[in-house]
Amino acid sequence: EQMINILCFLGLAEQQKVAPTAAEVDAQYDNFKLVQDAANIKPFEDRLAENGLTPQDFKDLQIRPQLAEVKLLNKGKAAPTDAEVKAFYDQHKADQFTKPSRAHIKVIVLSSQSDADQISKQIQGGQNFDTFVPRSLNKAFVNGEFPQWVSLDDTKNVQLEPLIDSVKKTAVGKTTPPFAFQGGYWLVEVLEKKDKEVVPFDQVKSLIPYAILEERVLPQKDDTPAVQQQKFQAL
Repeated sequence: EQMINILCFLGLAEQQKVAPTAAEVDAQYDNFKLVQDAANIKPFEDRLAENGLTPQDFKDLQIRPQLAEVKLLNKGKAAPTDAEVKAFYDQHKADQFTKPSRAHIKVIVLSSQSDADQISKQIQGGQNFDTFVPRSLNKAFVNGEFPQWVSLDDTKNVQLEPLIDSVKKTAVGKTTPPFAFQGGYWLVEVLEKKDKEVVPFDQVKSLIPYAILEERVLPQKDDTPAVQQQKFQAL
């Protein structure tokens, strides 16, 4: 069914002479990759490979048909102006074009504070953190490594406060004292920290027009049903 939908969108886009160009597909892929790499430790291409996909596969299966749909819905509409592109960047600088201060961590989760205290003392005494990773209750993290960057600027999620506070206070290469978190006792090794960084406008200005086209026609998370209906009636 997915392949049929892809072929339908691409065929209709060809027929209507709005088929995505290779340059447009590459730009949209770069936009998607920028978002993914800002959140995840592993490069996006490595994560694709783990799922048996190449960048070209992803472009053909997701980016190209998605872009074809957006271009079909925007057919006959004026392309975003330079002023609109800059306004979009300014509006979304904080939520889309800023990477927060963040940390790359490994974790050990234990069931009791006594176990956590005992292991913490051994690590402080010179034992390697990785030696104790097999004892962690959380087996979802390969080698104890947290797969995503931990945002140190997240002040809205109260549930993450113990983790964020502990990591903030711990230097790179060091391990946090044990702390209660999510029903267990955590020890966290801080592997890397990065400062907040704003992606410059010149680096993303070629990507923004496609985001504007999507915003024009696709429902946004805070659109009311009436606004969503108006968007599609305007097509």
